[in-house]
Amino acid sequence: MYRAFVQPGFLDAAQNGQELILDSETAKRFTRVLRLEPGTEVELLDGTGRIVTGVLDQKILKNIQILHIKPKGPVIKLYQALVSMDKLEQITQHSTELGVAEIILFKSERSQIDFKDKMASKLERLTRIAQDASRQCGRADVPVITGVKSLLASLFQREEQILICTPGASSPFEKGGFRGISVLIGPEGGFSPTEIQAFKSQGAQEISLAPYVLRTETASLAALAQIQGAFL
Repeated sequence: MYRAFVQPGFLDAAQNGQELILDSETAKRFTRVLRLEPGTEVELLDGTGRIVTGVLDQKILKNIQILHIKPKGPVIKLYQALVSMDKLEQITQHSTELGVAEIILFKSERSQIDFKDKMASKLERLTRIAQDASRQCGRADVPVITGVKSLLASLFQREEQILICTPGASSPFEKGGFRGISVLIGPEGGFSPTEIQAFKSQGAQEISLAPYVLRTETASLAALAQIQGAFL
């Protein structure tokens, strides 16, 4: 199935069985980039879990049907310490494929990167990567990507299971009865003792992901894969 993301609100006018005029960017993707023939079935997504399917006819989508897809399992948030942009791009792509609902970037004590005034453009770039990853993996929604200055202030909810991924922790991940799961991944060098203690004071639990020390971009992948495996 050929898929494209459209701007939030674009699908508000969609009605089952009717026609929808495509915006110029989406029409260009289908007809000029992908070179789809009239009569090809395609999907439109707006990132909220809503999917519109229909038959392409140049700039018009005919015989449309509307689906609402709800994510399965708990709401998963990834709190990722700032690292280089190439690593953040990998983390964004893989975590999107593994069902994360939100990615929160923050500056850890040992972060060697600080985007400062460039944060907005970086978040925009990462959001585009998340959109592409959602389109390719079959998701109907797109993770929300934001940035905060620090995690030392309380940002977590009572109904969340908060996990700190640290080398040498004695406990593996265990499935709990929480509505949401927050995963904390440190930078190269890991979290400082002060940060770990601060997170624990907010109810966080240290977990081990592997018998070896993982790179930060591998740790997020390992954590999310274990969580998804537990809820299959």
